[in-house]
Amino acid sequence: MGQQPDPHRRQERRRGWERVHEAWGKTDSAAGRIDVLAKLQTQMSGRFGDPDLYRWLAQDGRESLWQNRDFLQLFAKCKIVK
Repeated sequence: MGQQPDPHRRQERRRGWERVHEAWGKTDSAAGRIDVLAKLQTQMSGRFGDPDLYRWLAQDGRESLWQNRDFLQLFAKCKIVK
């Protein structure tokens, strides 16, 4: 039988999302979003979510995903169903 999803792990991935989302709203390029991530990751140390997921979302063309503040919560729910 498959392993049950760990709700704490899902929450860890979203750690810092509110700050990331707010800061990204003030940028207009993937390079700017990546720069914001680097700064926040340094500031927040171990309280920062999944940097790989955030870098993926930061890429141009994915704005419609991250501009939805609830995206990561919805994404985590979809991963459970899968």
